Amino acid sequence: MKKKSRFIAVCAMLAALSVAILYIASVSPTGRLGIVAASSLLGIAAVIEATVKGGCAVYVVTVLLGFLIVPEKSAPLLYTLFFGYYPIIKSIAENRQSRALEWLIKLLSANAALTAILLLFSGLVKDFLGLDWGMLPIYVVFNVCFVIFDIGVSKVIGLYLARISKHIK
Repeated sequence: MKKKSRFIAVCAMLAALSVAILYIASVSPTGRLGIVAASSLLGIAAVIEATVKGGCAVYVVTVLLGFLIVPEKSAPLLYTLFFGYYPIIKSIAENRQSRALEWLIKLLSANAALTAILLLFSGLVKDFLGLDWGMLPIYVVFNVCFVIFDIGVSKVIGLYLARISKHIK
């Protein structure tokens, strides 16, 4: 019983904090992308403290509450389309024996998310960036930024494991 209670409490707290961060992102005049990316760190904590099942629970609850509570929907949308489930994908990919397979899984999921975003909002992206000669530059820049993001997240995970996780249990 204690294990189930801990699971529920950890997931509920992390989901509530994620929704609060999404709310801050929605009312912030700048830095929305970075703030939404920060909310994915709580998903990482969920995966570490409550396994992939906990990460999935935090993701689903955050998405549902994000769309219900957050006034401006771009932050929950970004969280839904990429940042929210990425900790789960990262955990699954990094449990593979092959480093090449790990990066293949991560890059395929990231590019699938980018493709979905571009298909949903292609007119908006083209107008905003003024690209008349295709989407290739977007994919190149995105993949470079994604690799940097993933390496940074790995460093944050190491810091979390060394400084925070041992105090939670």
